[in-house]
Amino acid sequence: MSRTERDFYRRDESERAWMIENTWCGACRLPDLGIDEPREFEDDGRIYLEGRCRICRRVLTSEVVDQRERSPAA
Repeated sequence: MSRTERDFYRRDESERAWMIENTWCGACRLPDLGIDEPREFEDDGRIYLEGRCRICRRVLTSEVVDQRERSPAA
């Protein structure tokens, strides 16, 4: 699999803000601590956002899932 960098800053400002603030840190075990140094990339057809937890500074990686593209449950 090859990691392809994407330009996170091409997203709408409100979408970027939401993505940066709505996080989960597995080390802190708390939601919505936010991230610094956001980077977006694609790997194996999936999009990810990576950044540093604002509290513990560990690198977090989350898959970006567009809820508008998900099909309704059968």
